[in-house]
Amino acid sequence: MASTYRTCCLMAFLTCVLISSVAFSTLTVHAMGRKVVPLAACSNQSDSTPTHIAPGRVGKIKEYTVPDGGVWGITAGPDGNLWFTMTDAQSIGRITPQGVETIYHLADQNSFPGGITTGADGKLWYTESVNKIGRITPQGQVTEFTLPDSNSYSMAITRGPDGNVWFTEPGKIGYITPQGKITEFPLPNTDFRDGITTGADGKLWFTSSNENTIGRISLQGKVTEYPVPTVGSNLVGITTGPDGNLWFTEYSGNKIGRITTKGHITEFPTGTSEPPLFIAAGPDGKLWFTESVTCGGSGDSIARISLKGVVKVFPIPYSYPIGITSGPQSDMWFAGFGDFSGVIGKVATK
Repeated sequence: MASTYRTCCLMAFLTCVLISSVAFSTLTVHAMGRKVVPLAACSNQSDSTPTHIAPGRVGKIKEYTVPDGGVWGITAGPDGNLWFTMTDAQSIGRITPQGVETIYHLADQNSFPGGITTGADGKLWYTESVNKIGRITPQGQVTEFTLPDSNSYSMAITRGPDGNVWFTEPGKIGYITPQGKITEFPLPNTDFRDGITTGADGKLWFTSSNENTIGRISLQGKVTEYPVPTVGSNLVGITTGPDGNLWFTEYSGNKIGRITTKGHITEFPTGTSEPPLFIAAGPDGKLWFTESVTCGGSGDSIARISLKGVVKVFPIPYSYPIGITSGPQSDMWFAGFGDFSGVIGKVATK
């Protein structure tokens, strides 16, 4: 059920490290010591450093180990903490700005949680690789809601402008109310939609990986799609920028794209050998995105792009960064699938 980019990323990760209804969840707490991390990456990385890479000039990078498994999605919670999904460990995690982790193990050990967002109801909502949407309160109370189609599964998720939570499925865009009522709208095809966000125009915008389009859907379900100029760019993440435009990543194109709410697209090359994955607006008025190592490349990094398209890259130790979000104290927080354990990291933007 994984999309092309996800399959390729996981293969690169495995090759590089040479390793082939309401319920309360089980609770584990980890008090993790903070550490300043040095520059490092995959063992077979290139030794060259592109001139636009500027390690340490914006702020320190810190990482916290998540011992129970790889981390995928991350979001700022309503309680001032960061919340994240642990896909392989079937868990939802919480980390304070000081690095204290709490892990909630889900009862369903086949849920494979992915995307996560904070809803208007002050709870955390997440996708599952089965036909369900999950919800967890800041106190750890879990509820699951079953999708109408038993053969479907949810992918990306975001808080909508209408107070509902919107999500993607193969061939559908749906939303769920705080009370758990689900509505779905059909799409023209069953392509992978790995990114969705609320636009400044009050509509939902999403990526279509294989169709190579940026889509827009109104609250009433009217869909419009815009083709991306670079063929086969393999679109992944999308977010609303401080300029009111939508910014997205092109995994195969090694570009960051921008689309206005009128549908005009501009593309900016990242200038690096690593593919961009997910993207989020930062507190500094720029867009920040994750880049994960492809063996033989320049290594993992957190990168930023200005509204004019200028990219700067900040190398991090090999942690396979995926999700990214703006968090407390003007930091960007990222989720790393990690090596033999997961990683939560933060980078100062000011």
